[in-house]
Amino acid sequence: ATTVYTVNGTLAGCPVSSTITVTLLPPLTLTVTSVSTAVCTGTTTTITATGGSSYTWAASTTLNTLSGATVIASPTVQTTYSVVGTTATCAGSAVITVSVTPAPTIQLTPNDVTICEGESVNILATGADTYVWANNATNFVSNNPPINSDVTVNPPSTHLYFVTGSTNGCTDFDTLTVTVLPKIIANAGINDTICIGESVGLTGFGASTHLWSPGSTLTSVNTGFTTATPLVSTNYVYTASYNGLCPDTD
Repeated sequence: ATTVYTVNGTLAGCPVSSTITVTLLPPLTLTVTSVSTAVCTGTTTTITATGGSSYTWAASTTLNTLSGATVIASPTVQTTYSVVGTTATCAGSAVITVSVTPAPTIQLTPNDVTICEGESVNILATGADTYVWANNATNFVSNNPPINSDVTVNPPSTHLYFVTGSTNGCTDFDTLTVTVLPKIIANAGINDTICIGESVGLTGFGASTHLWSPGSTLTSVNTGFTTATPLVSTNYVYTASYNGLCPDTD
């Protein structure tokens, strides 16, 4: 609306008058929107103000900038953001509140694990309400579908398993490596015949760790090659393993 104000007076006995026109502009209406007004811990949202030509945001350590129409907010708790917008003649303000939902913390049990070829292992996920397992889905052998908290797997070779857990729309993930040791085939060599008082070399193959028994007539029990000096006919047993894992005997 426009109003004209007139003032009348006299100057040296003569009448004088003056007028002024006041134009009342409509109030500046600011609108503030956010990509999301509910975020998860550790995430951000973009907030945009419209209706003005320049903007100043109230001081906040969780905004990437305090000027401009668009800012990025990374609140750690529920936070109300306020902005003042101006045009050439008017100013206005607006606020928006962004709530924060704690994100779950997913943990897989056991930690990275080693099994022997052909074995299975159960993996348990904790920390969320629902789960989605990824990678190597064909290796799930349990009755539980890959959306439950636990699965049983028997990978043919070393594999990485990945699970995403969700609670109230917020997610976290964890990974676990199942290392698969190849099957061992122990080989103690061929039978041999010697005379009393003679010695014979025994060579075992199959893995990195060796164990011979009985050891009383052997020069070494934990090497691939050893020398036997039996006093009577003796059956020597050779066990090959990966430092005790996945043993096989011959």
